[in-house]
Amino acid sequence: MPSKIIIVILFIVYFGLSVWGASHLKTGLKLESVIPESSFVSDYYQVKNLYFTNQGAYIMFVIKQKVDYSEPAVQKEIHKAILKAKKTGYVNEKFEKSWLKEYLRYVRNKNISGPKFVEILKSRFLKVYPEFKNDIVFTSDEKHIRASRIYLESKRFDDSTHEGNMMTRMRQIAGNSSVPMLTYSPDFIYYEHYVSIMKNTLLAVGVAAIGMLFVALVFIPHPIAITCVTITMGTIVLGMFGLMNFWDLALSAITTVQIILSVGFCVDFTVHISHAFMTATGKNRNERVQAALEKVGVPIINGAISSILGILMLAFAVLIFTSLSSKQCFWL
Repeated sequence: MPSKIIIVILFIVYFGLSVWGASHLKTGLKLESVIPESSFVSDYYQVKNLYFTNQGAYIMFVIKQKVDYSEPAVQKEIHKAILKAKKTGYVNEKFEKSWLKEYLRYVRNKNISGPKFVEILKSRFLKVYPEFKNDIVFTSDEKHIRASRIYLESKRFDDSTHEGNMMTRMRQIAGNSSVPMLTYSPDFIYYEHYVSIMKNTLLAVGVAAIGMLFVALVFIPHPIAITCVTITMGTIVLGMFGLMNFWDLALSAITTVQIILSVGFCVDFTVHISHAFMTATGKNRNERVQAALEKVGVPIINGAISSILGILMLAFAVLIFTSLSSKQCFWL
């Protein structure tokens, strides 16, 4: 009886910590955390985090179709979208690399017609400001502007949630503009991961859990046993989410794999115990539990230890990588 009370208390503590940790779980993947410390990329991120803390990602607002930039209405709509982006709080308001803004300042905001607008832009402005040449694409006859882009700079965020929200907000502003435009940054590939990782993880874990339950139902077709297996699977997965927060791990593509693997491990152990209990003989539940543990307890412990030993080999991954890198440099 005392052992049962201790197990129940430990389970309540475990469940409470799991719920608290899962509610505070963050999403994101810091590249410096998956790169060996001996790598030059690691040195780059250390310098960046130490000296360039205010610089965020560069964001391009790309006007993707041919429009008449000489029209005041078009100019106003482009400036309106850029101003909206600056007022979101996600963008550095003092930074803007806009060829259109500089060009209008160059011609002193005069209302110039379409052909002359492009002519002055090509023959005069781009010679004075050659840094904007890559931001403007002309049509084949070189009489119109086929596409162009304007740069903004986001603020530096330590929270991946803000980075994902920033990307979403920039896309909303570009999508709501009457001028056909899109927004892009090389860092958006990571922010896209932050936005979708929670949904994709829950979907993958749910599908894996349902599949495992169908398999378990084949071997132990008993409602109470399946209910116990389901609850156990749920608490183990919840514990994985919760303990990640205490281990300072964020939800990412890497940790998602570990969570999905935990579904397989928890089913493996719980189904063996449940099946052994259902097939065990005894006068009461205590004797059946004892018989089940005597039958499959040691194999389950051996399986857990072998899994831990296999994972422990990863602790030497950095040493192996460093050794191979030094040998490769020597060979070169």
